[in-house]
Amino acid sequence: MWWYPRNRLSANRPIDFEEVNEDLRQVVSLMEGNLGEHNWNLAAITRPNVATAAVLVVNRTSTDVDPDLENAGGAVLPARIPPGPAGSVRIPTSGEYVVVTGLSLSNVDTGNSLVWILASFQFMQSSIANSGGLQCALRIDGTTIPETVTGTLDTTNDRWGENMMADTGNTTTGGIAFVLDAILDVTPGRHTIEVVAKSNKPADIPMMLFGDNVIDICNRELVVIVGDPSQADLSGSGVSLTPLAEGDSLTAASLNTPLDTIENEVNDLDYTAIRKESLHDQHLASMVITGGAGSVSVGTAVHPVYTNNYSNYASTAGWVVINDGATDLEVIFSTPVDLGDADVRGILVLLNGLVTNIRDAGGGAVASSRYYAVVAIQVRDTTGTYRTIGRTERFINSERMGAPQVAPFRDVPIRAFITSADMGATLTVDRVRAVVTTANWEGGATDTEVSMRGCNLTAIALQAG
Repeated sequence: MWWYPRNRLSANRPIDFEEVNEDLRQVVSLMEGNLGEHNWNLAAITRPNVATAAVLVVNRTSTDVDPDLENAGGAVLPARIPPGPAGSVRIPTSGEYVVVTGLSLSNVDTGNSLVWILASFQFMQSSIANSGGLQCALRIDGTTIPETVTGTLDTTNDRWGENMMADTGNTTTGGIAFVLDAILDVTPGRHTIEVVAKSNKPADIPMMLFGDNVIDICNRELVVIVGDPSQADLSGSGVSLTPLAEGDSLTAASLNTPLDTIENEVNDLDYTAIRKESLHDQHLASMVITGGAGSVSVGTAVHPVYTNNYSNYASTAGWVVINDGATDLEVIFSTPVDLGDADVRGILVLLNGLVTNIRDAGGGAVASSRYYAVVAIQVRDTTGTYRTIGRTERFINSERMGAPQVAPFRDVPIRAFITSADMGATLTVDRVRAVVTTANWEGGATDTEVSMRGCNLTAIALQAG
């Protein structure tokens, strides 16, 4: 912190105690809530000097749901009607928005800042007769955010329209991975942030048949990142300083008393000393501890995967790292991230992977939608042990086209916030990667193949509360 005094002490110049008091009062006034952007050197505040929750606070909730994909390969679909997989949420066919249990955060202190909301979840659909669709959105304090509503509501311009669905046909299970991302400017205060969903009836499906439609929300996670969450009074706590008075002895010793008081206050500044919105990225250190990004994008398959490699939920077996034949889709941290460190809130992971084909590798006709591409996030600790983050498992199904080449061309997006609770005995992470495998529920089918392209992965370790 710096300040240029109005009255400078210099040799051969009479000292006026009022001028000394004026200079001292100016500094004290600054420290009582008036320190602005011009009082700080470039990069004056380093990350270790920032309290854990002073800049960012991460609010999150998640639910793990095993969709029973390991029972693939048989002709009988696992029972879905009822119940759905344990921990899943069934969306009623009323056509009205309902809050998705497990995707709601209440009493979120947003402060005077932008709010970054990331919702990531798996949609599973089973239909005895005909398929409806899922529409979802973000909602804050009971108000739906229009720009987050999925679908265009116009089937002439959007293949899926409002019916964000899988082409499941009869008595089968389809899946789509959903992500709702938004950066919003909300009023200061405490808010309820949640995901809502509804089941839409296609116009050409009678209600009596639509009633058999079943939609379950499975793996799901909601992350809300808030900057500057404090709602505290920023008027300043005050500096106790006794000014010089007429008749006081003006010596080095008498001047040192108020100067020492100011020096102590400067060296132990409270956040109330800083004027609201006076610090920007040139002053404040980044709250990103470390991070990185990776991508693979080629004109042909990123990686083919064969023969029902899916093993068990959250297992490390059966997966293949998404790659372009030479480069794995992974982030290697330059410095390993210690999730046991009190300052490290966790690792924010963002993945988007485009599935271009799900097919029979032998060239046979795929006459069912019961073929699946499964994607997930894995992290590696510093012992070299990988862990599959179960709640990040997402799957999409093939389209029932009855042709050898089945091309859904669907994005598989995943958002996750990895914490120490996701790890074993070793809490230090040195890399994050994206993996893929296949599954099917089609009796007699063996060589399922999935192809991908245009895949992007980002992993950011954050200091936050």
